[in-house]
Amino acid sequence: MWTKIKDRDPDGSISTTHGSTYVSDGWESVDHLPLINSAFITANDGGVYWRSVDTSGSVKNAEYCAALMIEDIYQFGCTKVVLITCTTMKKCWSILMDEFPWISVLPCQPHVISLLLNDIG
Repeated sequence: MWTKIKDRDPDGSISTTHGSTYVSDGWESVDHLPLINSAFITANDGGVYWRSVDTSGSVKNAEYCAALMIEDIYQFGCTKVVLITCTTMKKCWSILMDEFPWISVLPCQPHVISLLLNDIG
């Protein structure tokens, strides 16, 4: 992934100037394993997949999810990230905002709409 990131932003100036968005969400693999996937998007570049974590046997609570996100953001470069879109867990947001007070945290809009439609339906 570092190679793809370096190809898109060789000297890091784009992510430093414009900032990057960190995206994380839960999925199932083709083998039905519970995964948490993450990616970084810089200057509308379509995003670069970062990693998938097999969460089998783990409790996907706010602390666990936030710890994974914090690790990713520090590896990428926390001063390059300006926005985090993630889970709808308010406690997770709180942990992330405490760790990175300069980064905005927003819910994943399609997930929020899905939840609203489920409530209505």
